[in-house]
Amino acid sequence: MKPSLAPSAKQCLILEFIDDYMQDNQGRAPILEDIASALNMPRSTVAYHIGQLRAKGFIEQAGGGKWRNAVPSIDGLDYLKRWTGETSSVP
Repeated sequence: MKPSLAPSAKQCLILEFIDDYMQDNQGRAPILEDIASALNMPRSTVAYHIGQLRAKGFIEQAGGGKWRNAVPSIDGLDYLKRWTGETSSVP
């Protein structure tokens, strides 16, 4: 993976939060407010980084085109495992 395509530290935190949230909520993705509140970031910052993660292929739309259907992609989960050093999976 090219360094310019690697997610930033904030993007990795967001990706990790989405993965953890989905594991704890029967596969349901969080809304922007959930992420912003949990990570103490402005909603606009979260939205920007979600857009960047989509553009880099770490998050994909899982039908319907709604934000709640944005889930980590296989590439996103693989990168997250390397970043955290843990095994992570979305149900």
